[in-house]
Amino acid sequence: MQMGIELGGYWPTDRADWQNLFPEMVNVVKKADEIGLDAIVVGEHHFMDYGCTPSPLSMIAHIASFVRVPRLVAAILMVPIHDAPILAGEIAQVDHLTGGRLEIGPARGGAPYEYDLTFRAGDAETTRRNFEEQFKALRMLFTETNCNFEGEFTKFRNVTIMPPVLRKPHPPIWQACQREEAAFHCAKNGYHVFTSSLRRPITYVRGMREAFDAGLAAAEGTRPQGQPEFAHLQWVYVGKDDADVREKLQIAYKKQRKFWGQWTNTTTYQVVDGRVPEIDMPDTVDDMAKGIIFGTKNQVLERLLEIAELGTDLMVMKTGFGQSNPDEVGSLDRLAEHILPEIQTSRAAPKRASR
Repeated sequence: MQMGIELGGYWPTDRADWQNLFPEMVNVVKKADEIGLDAIVVGEHHFMDYGCTPSPLSMIAHIASFVRVPRLVAAILMVPIHDAPILAGEIAQVDHLTGGRLEIGPARGGAPYEYDLTFRAGDAETTRRNFEEQFKALRMLFTETNCNFEGEFTKFRNVTIMPPVLRKPHPPIWQACQREEAAFHCAKNGYHVFTSSLRRPITYVRGMREAFDAGLAAAEGTRPQGQPEFAHLQWVYVGKDDADVREKLQIAYKKQRKFWGQWTNTTTYQVVDGRVPEIDMPDTVDDMAKGIIFGTKNQVLERLLEIAELGTDLMVMKTGFGQSNPDEVGSLDRLAEHILPEIQTSRAAPKRASR
């Protein structure tokens, strides 16, 4: 099982010095590179402290210049907030700047908050139509020249993105899936599948993997981006001891209370100065602890091996949840010393970029 991290860009309310946000994220990136992780994932979020990464492509272009991590994944990219021909050109540029290490996750997005503030996407059905149309347009722009497209959400005439993408037919595409039906169809269509299971038991991941495998079996024809892969995203922290784990669970719970308001769309107009408020949620700290992977080294290893045994190709760890930067880096050090050697023996890691 390959191992990677997500750069969430979370900046807690008690931190006021914004100039440290990206330097701290870079510290984590450098540690991921140092310990030999296989992937760095950056998602797109706007207008909130819960996720301060409005331009994952620019972040990836920046870090590609000093890390050898082989997989740099912009996922998710909120396609309905963009215009397909402009986004396709930006993707192509970063594909070149990363030396072909870029992978992308075009998607609708999660909570409606970011769309509601810009009045760009409309209701869930409109967002779905927007994504499906512009995703089709993106694939055309990656593989054809002199493109013409007449749609509800994007229109263009005689467009050839310049430069063309480096990897052919396009950078590998990931699709975020939360339902077994979606995992089946994405695998059937030849795309990599991204899942996440916060607040859900391991049986959920098993069901998603089984649906993914069924989609692979039902696929027909060639697979232009190769064998589809199955990735899982989960919060991970390797604690120094039980007391450290308990402390970090309390910090993570505060972040989850912010997420709950976004997910339920109950705090859209309560955000002040970009700070998302915490709200009450049905899960307790103990409930949350059952779903995420927080523990001492042996506890975390046991959980990660369980996920690997399900057939997970890439495990993406959300390592930043509001703790200090030294604590986040320290967790990665403990992961490298005690856990990665056990995980990485299960399969060869991808080739790292040369400096």
